[in-house]
Amino acid sequence: MSTCISERFSICSPEVDRGEVLKKALEIEELFSASPYDVIGVAVAFGADPVEAKRKLGVEISGYVRKPISTFLARYGKAYGYERVERELVKLYQVQKGSCICPVGPIAPLEKGYIVQRPYGIYICDGGECREVAPEPLTVYEHPAGCMFYTPPLVLADQPIATVANALKQLKVAEPDLVAKYLLPGLCRELWGVYIP
Repeated sequence: MSTCISERFSICSPEVDRGEVLKKALEIEELFSASPYDVIGVAVAFGADPVEAKRKLGVEISGYVRKPISTFLARYGKAYGYERVERELVKLYQVQKGSCICPVGPIAPLEKGYIVQRPYGIYICDGGECREVAPEPLTVYEHPAGCMFYTPPLVLADQPIATVANALKQLKVAEPDLVAKYLLPGLCRELWGVYIP
């Protein structure tokens, strides 16, 4: 399935079956003996209802949870192995509806395999094999229009994908078009985090 980002850079909102997202998030909680406080941000980022997620996970939390998927991946990837955790997170995309994939964090499925930003670089993985496409993780910064790079200076919102890809080439990214369409929108979306009322 192709990404919802086509000609211009944007951040999308996924259409999902909210109950299915929560069900899968609860399975992930059990699989990795994860803290419900780590799981709630992931569930809401992928589209679960925050009030229902609080109830099911039994947590009292409110406010913004910043970088919930990155935090989960760093914490549990270190403990259980990145690829094992990534394979489970990618399954959360299966509950997205519609004809395209909406990237929600530092990981997104590709036609074959997936693309992921780990704490130490960007990788494309398929069938147990991962290859590096950037030697360092990308850092994006908040901007009123969404997010931006400082070096090279570029506000990403509504930029042509070719312009974003050119900036990524300057950052030594090997697959700039894939990163611009599949990874970067999720990094920007996650930068602002999710709100739990």
